Amino acid sequence: LHFRFNLNSLRTEERDVWLNSVAVDDGQWHIARVSRYGSAATLEIDGGEGRRYNETFTFEGHQWLLVDKQEGVYAGGKAEYTGVRTFEVYADFQKGCLDDIRLEGKHLPLPPAMNGTQWG
Repeated sequence: LHFRFNLNSLRTEERDVWLNSVAVDDGQWHIARVSRYGSAATLEIDGGEGRRYNETFTFEGHQWLLVDKQEGVYAGGKAEYTGVRTFEVYADFQKGCLDDIRLEGKHLPLPPAMNGTQWG
């Protein structure tokens, strides 16, 4: 499980926090939680004990949460539009399902074009 974030739209530097030793593509539903405190972030899954918890340790002062209106928030992979009604997904999460995504307690609805399942 990997959480990547950028604290300043003027910089291209991204931070990330990983849970390398936990598999989330095991056919079970999991609860992942990300918390951010200034420039530090924590990532936990299923209660966050032991190997199910990780955090960044760098603290560079207080950072406001600003969601870039062009980039927005993405989960599972970053969609980049390549033409009219066509897009390519980078770092695509294809081994599971995402549901009930929230930002500051508010649901983030997935666009219908990206919210689907291929059966067959």
